[in-house]
Amino acid sequence: MSDTTIRLRGLGKMYRLYRHPADKVADALGINRILFWRKHYYQEFWALRGLDLTVERGERLGIIGQNGAGKTTLLKMLIGNVMPTEGTVEVGRRIQALMELGTGFHPEFTGRRNIWASLSYQGLTGNQIKAKEAEIIDFAELEEFIDHPVRTYSAGMYARLAFSVATSVKPDILVIDEVLGAGDAYFVGKCVDRMRSLTDEGVTVIFVSHDMASVQRFCSRAIWLQRGRVVADGDVLDVAKRYLKHTREREEKRLRAMNVKLREDGPQTSLTQPVEFKKVIAHFVTSGRLSWRSPHPISRVTIRGADSVLAEVHVGETMDNDVSSPSHTIIEPGATGWGEAVKVAERYCRELKSIDYKSFHAALQLGLDLSALESGGPYWAEIEHFDAGSEPFQFELFDGEKYLQAGTINPSGTERWCVAKLPLDEVLPLIFKDGYGDAGAPAAQPTEEVIDIHGGEDARIESVDFLNLQGQERFVFSLGEPMKMRIKYRVLKPIEKIMIVLAIFTRDGIPVYNEAQPPVEDSLKPGTYSMEYVFDPAPFGPRDYVVSTGLFPEFDVSDDSRLQPHYCIWDRRSCFRVEKPQGVQIELGLLRYEPVKRKA
Repeated sequence: MSDTTIRLRGLGKMYRLYRHPADKVADALGINRILFWRKHYYQEFWALRGLDLTVERGERLGIIGQNGAGKTTLLKMLIGNVMPTEGTVEVGRRIQALMELGTGFHPEFTGRRNIWASLSYQGLTGNQIKAKEAEIIDFAELEEFIDHPVRTYSAGMYARLAFSVATSVKPDILVIDEVLGAGDAYFVGKCVDRMRSLTDEGVTVIFVSHDMASVQRFCSRAIWLQRGRVVADGDVLDVAKRYLKHTREREEKRLRAMNVKLREDGPQTSLTQPVEFKKVIAHFVTSGRLSWRSPHPISRVTIRGADSVLAEVHVGETMDNDVSSPSHTIIEPGATGWGEAVKVAERYCRELKSIDYKSFHAALQLGLDLSALESGGPYWAEIEHFDAGSEPFQFELFDGEKYLQAGTINPSGTERWCVAKLPLDEVLPLIFKDGYGDAGAPAAQPTEEVIDIHGGEDARIESVDFLNLQGQERFVFSLGEPMKMRIKYRVLKPIEKIMIVLAIFTRDGIPVYNEAQPPVEDSLKPGTYSMEYVFDPAPFGPRDYVVSTGLFPEFDVSDDSRLQPHYCIWDRRSCFRVEKPQGVQIELGLLRYEPVKRKA
């Protein structure tokens, strides 16, 4: 392998998901190989697939990605704990792995005895271990506790001892998976220095962490894993920026949906709940609902709005049948029209086909993003399929009672990948006839009566919007980034005087900003008005915030004994987030004072 210590080619790992525990036992004992007619007692789940990676000697590679991306599965295949389903793994001779706290050491042994046991397992003799013992204890700084049982150690103490032992013998490859997160900042700094010295001696380090600051501080290269695929590979800063941008966009979607829920349900809505989805069942069937005459490969199903993606499934890709995902293929062993995940013309896909001469539809669940639905139509479906044969087939959506036809795909036999676009402007309104909730459970609509919880007939608030200085809607801001808060309100009858009151709270109810002073508008005629609060830079520290505002004829700041006369009150029905700048770990405080500018 010359200077290459890790080489992965076409690496993939598939797990079998069994319908019944007995099927798993029968498979382990080889009984199912005898009962050859039982073909559909499990479904496949690809955690990783088609992964190619080369790591040179002495590289410090960081692996990032959200939970469930496949990072730990990849590491387990690197160290040999898990065998790949397909592809090849070539690694250096000696691998030292720190994967999880609580493994590798006997809890009843003292720290000293665990040092001896661990180094003996690595092939060191008694004199060699004795020579390294003092160095390990000194680096871990556990002199007072080294003769205590490991079960009495804190997570940080355990991490110190585990890292010290693992790096006392120079390996070819050092694999570290999150365990340093339990250590304090001082010890993590020592670990970084030691890992750098090891790479100077030719050791390759694979470092997995959710702490982007640690990855940037230590690694010379990074890869971003998402749903079992490498999304980005290269310079640490470039990959980190792409990953953080993706994370921020996901948070924007969640907060956009949260603002919809706050307007509908009020302040009792939890700010930590996930993005709201309308879960819709869709399927492919032949035009006559008969058996498939020939396979039809499908690689992608996407539902789009005017400027956003409402739902998407990459059929046949890794984790395409992950039921924890809002959008996924529905693979029911023995009762589905989906074939196994295969590769057709260099693209992963699943084929629409009949199983055992039975007629079944090929179904999937689409989690339609409610925040994207607010942007409006037109709406359409994109079906990426391999254009083979001439058998037409249909794409349909279930409205809770029956399937509604979205359109027909007519293959022409060009033997290439094509994208069919099917308009959904007539179908989606029927799907959402009961509102944005799940089918059969009508959701509250954001009517004026719901939004205006204390309003009268003179004036009412229509919206509270968060914007950057360019006027683009945003819900997530970096610390110190300028922001606008725009309050739109409608005057229904002539009003002599109106005062706008603004209050901003942290998620746990701590008031951080109150504006109960002018501007005051005089002699307003019926119509729509707005008020913008410009924070340049924003004075809010890294937190989640909720906003209350109201329209009053006047407001007495010295009186909190009653609800004062008002036109309308919008109570904690909007939220936004302020995040720390990239790489900052220390607590930055709740507020950063700057004067606010107001304009009508």
